[in-house]
Amino acid sequence: MNISTAACPPAWVSTSECLRALAFVGDLAAARLSIPRHPSWLVAALNHSPPACGERPNGMLSLEEMADLIDLQQPWLCGHSRRVAMAAQRAASQMGLDEQVRQRCYRAGLVHGIGRGAIPSEIWSVAGPLSSAVREQLRLAPYWTWRALREVEGLAQDAEIASYAGERLDGSGNFRGAIGAVTPLEGQVLAAASAWIALQAARPWRPAYSSELSGALLAQEAAAGRFHPVVVEVLRGAQDGAAPSASAAASISLSERESEVLRAISQGQTNKQVARQLAISPRTVGTHVESAFRKLGCTTRAAAALKARTLRLI
Repeated sequence: MNISTAACPPAWVSTSECLRALAFVGDLAAARLSIPRHPSWLVAALNHSPPACGERPNGMLSLEEMADLIDLQQPWLCGHSRRVAMAAQRAASQMGLDEQVRQRCYRAGLVHGIGRGAIPSEIWSVAGPLSSAVREQLRLAPYWTWRALREVEGLAQDAEIASYAGERLDGSGNFRGAIGAVTPLEGQVLAAASAWIALQAARPWRPAYSSELSGALLAQEAAAGRFHPVVVEVLRGAQDGAAPSASAAASISLSERESEVLRAISQGQTNKQVARQLAISPRTVGTHVESAFRKLGCTTRAAAALKARTLRLI
């Protein structure tokens, strides 16, 4: 999937279109339970009056306000979407990604959870094992995010990125089962950021995990090939020493091939995948990786890729 590199559109959406998208998912949940339209969270959203703001265009909501309405779906979601958006934007920034990519990560983070509203609220609070039918409903939540956000003018790109929030790089995620680079980089950042924030928040079926335990769990998932290792590295804040300076960058010189290999690694590719892309042997890729490790003073692929990006070497 190709993400446009055009400038991000203004962070305002039509209030009526936002509410229509919320009603779309809320009424899907109501239909599944054969209850009158509009669950209680949706009623609260529809009755919401945005605070006065001199900069607000008439009949518009900010994406942050839309995120707050989305989080009305469950009492334990308060502030979740904003935290995910900020974590995704911060990770993209620390990875050295450009401002447009950072903004796309942030915007998608704000609205990624709207599809949850298509699932009856009671299901999200179940503590025990779930039936296959219920698991299938949960699997489709990112699809309903994509479907609902396309009802809102100006959010087509955000809808596409947000719909990857449940994907995992090994194909075990929701809803596409996308493998590897099929998930755009923004989607990979968002998927890891949403998991990172969720682990540190209490849920009806478990307590909140500490940042240390959340980081360890996320690292295990990255090691298993489910998350982008560099994204997990920056989310955890596990960098090799202090932030490198401009003078450090001047003292490190990577060969053109080493830069190409590190650039591919930073995108989550294995040695075999890099070898195929560059038409060299996996053993040669390993040699370039080890050489780059020595020059950068790193011992892991994730740390090396992160440091190289931070120093603008790749």
